[in-house]
Amino acid sequence: MPNRLAHFLSFLFHPLLMVTYAVLFYYTAFAHIRMVTANDRIFIISGLFFMLTFAIPALSAFMMNRAGAIGSLEMKERSDRLIPQLFTAAMYLVVFFMLGNRGLPDFIRLFILGSVVAQVVATGITLYWKISLHLIGLGGLCGGMLAGMLIENHSALWPLVLAFLISGLVASARLQLEVHNRSQLYIGYLTGFVILFSAIFFFST
Repeated sequence: MPNRLAHFLSFLFHPLLMVTYAVLFYYTAFAHIRMVTANDRIFIISGLFFMLTFAIPALSAFMMNRAGAIGSLEMKERSDRLIPQLFTAAMYLVVFFMLGNRGLPDFIRLFILGSVVAQVVATGITLYWKISLHLIGLGGLCGGMLAGMLIENHSALWPLVLAFLISGLVASARLQLEVHNRSQLYIGYLTGFVILFSAIFFFST
């Protein structure tokens, strides 16, 4: 894989974008979410998620970089990731409480709550080891998708297959850029998958 493509895939599927992608992905894949959430409303919600879970954390990371608190926006060093990860987890928690009684499916609220847990777990691991945040996000996307399919007896496999393919491409990109080894990618993916699958499958009503 050319480095330029690897950089593009890494940016396109940045961990901070996973919540926004997940909401749109799940809305497309699951009829029960579309039934309770109007088209115009899901795009407003997605925009809100984009602002709170991508734009604001990304801006805070930029400001921390300019202030010298983190060495690089790419956060290749473990020490650069700790504060931004905790801030992102806090923003996810804000989103979870903002959803409140907005009439959204439990599926979406549980995905956000699971994402908070995944961020906290990732931060704890980062204290000792460099885990792949990209693969945690994609693993969570796939785990949530599989849990939803099992709960809803959903027979269309194409969304899950597409999510798996994207995960494989991004994992290859991260290897190509030499920012992670295979263990960091596999464990990252498994961490996100297990946490989000468990949050949705075992706690959905």
